[in-house]
Amino acid sequence: MSAIVAVLGVTSGLVGGLLVILLHAVQHIAFGYSEGLFLYGSEQAPPWRRLVCLMAAGLIAGVGWWAVYRWFKPLVSIGAALGREDTDGRRMPFWPTVVHGLLQIVTVALGSPLGREVAPREISAAVADRITASVGILGHPRRVLIASSAGAGLAAVYGVPLGGAIFTLEVLLVSFAWSCVIPALACSAIASGVAAAIVPDDLQYTVGHTPVTASVWFWAVVFGPLCGLAAWGFRWFTRRCAASAPRDWHLIPRAFAAFTTVGAISMLLPEILGNGKAAAQVGFDHSVGFWMLLALLAARVIAVGLALLGGGQGGLLTPSIANGSLLGALVGTLWSGLNPGTVITTYALIGAAAFLAAAQRMPATAIVLVFELTRMDAALLGPAMLAAAGAAAIERAIDRSPRAARLTSGQTGSG
Repeated sequence: MSAIVAVLGVTSGLVGGLLVILLHAVQHIAFGYSEGLFLYGSEQAPPWRRLVCLMAAGLIAGVGWWAVYRWFKPLVSIGAALGREDTDGRRMPFWPTVVHGLLQIVTVALGSPLGREVAPREISAAVADRITASVGILGHPRRVLIASSAGAGLAAVYGVPLGGAIFTLEVLLVSFAWSCVIPALACSAIASGVAAAIVPDDLQYTVGHTPVTASVWFWAVVFGPLCGLAAWGFRWFTRRCAASAPRDWHLIPRAFAAFTTVGAISMLLPEILGNGKAAAQVGFDHSVGFWMLLALLAARVIAVGLALLGGGQGGLLTPSIANGSLLGALVGTLWSGLNPGTVITTYALIGAAAFLAAAQRMPATAIVLVFELTRMDAALLGPAMLAAAGAAAIERAIDRSPRAARLTSGQTGSG
């Protein structure tokens, strides 16, 4: 068992590292820059080039996913793969999953506003599915290994070993039993190390010192429920958009039109492009004013919705961090007018953790991920956990309300 865990950790690290190399290569070629962050490359690129990149993304997305749905074996999600207890259930088809993941990485590199984290999770899980089947591992141990590999893929692509393990336990396995904890931690740690050897383990976000005062604690209490309401709306909106996406030949013109529209918006707001890292950094830096923050937040939500409506595939983890960062900076800017002296970055970091916790329903993972991604001051963990708890509680409460149930049933019917 230990040998299998080590093998899966290495393969997940290789998957994550190679996908990051592919992502950066496409970004540099498409946007015409040789070094620095994607935010710099997209901002420096001429507006027409940003539009052309998104048009190319729409064409690749439309043709690519239409071909996957038309000619490949049906895709099997990680959740569906983990739902079976023996070999009688459906397995993840290897090559369709790989192509599905590569399409996600290429379109995100070309500017798709969706996240890149699903691709390494799915491909790593498909590899684990094949390896465990070949050596005859069945039942619960197999589920644990597939889930651990998926979490390790996340750990590898972002350099978050603890976040990848917590994601495995909280979201995929919904268990913190020792039989799950040890493989999850080992896989994510090994994968992160292997990926770091392939791609330099650069910090995903840069943030400064964030002092915590009594005002910050009080703000976290007030902000949590507001963030939960916004996160519920984002979750409902994105699920409705994804459910409305076509899977037949209509996918080609729909994807092209949707991504072209995103490209047109990016001609004015290049920060909306990519998986959300650029927009989140704007919130952390507080480099723009209130109205620009509001415009970026609205444009990011619209762009994500358009990409999903057009049939694009990808994650919502980093888009949720971006939304939370911008929302936290927005509300924090208003709050600072009443309580001057607090660094706006403090509010943006709390917002990122709280929004991610509620929108993706993973409070523990959200706190750990934001901490590992930003290396924020440990003193900020308390207010961040308080806001995340409030946001998650409100999101769940709203989702269980009769009105939300009617909206959800209407969403299901429209899909």
